[in-house]
Amino acid sequence: MDPMVPFLTHNRSFQILRLNNNGLGPAGGQVIANALLASAKLSKAEGKKSNLKTVICGRNRLENGSASEWADAFAEHGTLVEVRMVQNGIRMDGITALAKGLAKCPDIDG
Repeated sequence: MDPMVPFLTHNRSFQILRLNNNGLGPAGGQVIANALLASAKLSKAEGKKSNLKTVICGRNRLENGSASEWADAFAEHGTLVEVRMVQNGIRMDGITALAKGLAKCPDIDG
């Protein structure tokens, strides 16, 4: 198991996540997004609000393959105020999925 997964899942105090230029690809993007989703679910199970406010994940070749997982994670956290996912090759279907997840974040800076 990637050591990043338990860190992202169980460390629920961080507010900013920056993952730039890591070459994650769609599969790596799914792993990270699913860890963030699990983190949000653990916080909710404990009756706590997520602390995650900012996600910056650029130049990682995410493409459309992980967009739905990122959208689910964003929606579950619901606390995001800023998201930047530049130069990932995400096309219209992926952007649509991300927008649906971000719609669940009322404080997003638009």
